Amino acid sequence: MERTVIRMQGNFSDIDQTGTIHEPENVAPPSDGGIARTEGPAEQESPNCSAPEYFHVRDEASAEWVVRRINEARANVHRVEQWAATEIRQAREQERCFLGRYGAQLENWLRNELERRDLRRRSLALPSGTIGLRRLPPRLVIENESAALDWARRHLRLALRITISAAGADGEDLARWSRENCRGSRITERLALEDLNEYVGSTGELPNGVELRSGEERFYVG
Repeated sequence: MERTVIRMQGNFSDIDQTGTIHEPENVAPPSDGGIARTEGPAEQESPNCSAPEYFHVRDEASAEWVVRRINEARANVHRVEQWAATEIRQAREQERCFLGRYGAQLENWLRNELERRDLRRRSLALPSGTIGLRRLPPRLVIENESAALDWARRHLRLALRITISAAGADGEDLARWSRENCRGSRITERLALEDLNEYVGSTGELPNGVELRSGEERFYVG
């Protein structure tokens, strides 16, 4: 029976075609720290591989050994990914729970503490992290969407985002005809804040239904 020698660190093992491991006969212990090396340039063992780099596939048994290790590694990756996904989901749910339940209380305590200590900074360092108030940049807020849309139709059509959807026969009609011919179509309109920001920044004019808010603070935990 053909035999393949797999030389592992610390010992020598023979594997026959049935996969049975046999101790080799009349083999002297290696003199290089327990690793028997073949002739030729020395090769370093990969830290992520349990077999030396100089192992070779020579028959069915050695091929089966490598394939089994590959599939075991893939299965382990799948198990670890599933475990990690579960842990991440639970951690995020815990974060949302504590922020939702105690975030407002933390913010109120922080504001009172900053005022009590008469601190100029807007944050407090605690042993486990920092809580603070971060000032937001000025931003546009649409207070009256109807008035803002009406203003955009007359002055800034570029800022309009119109979505039209239809199903079935109406969808085919929509591709061929105008909106008047598609009674089942649904039309939604909204404003693009990036275009409104650019307009206000360049003209200084504030559209109807839109408010410029500045000096707002957002609570954070870091």
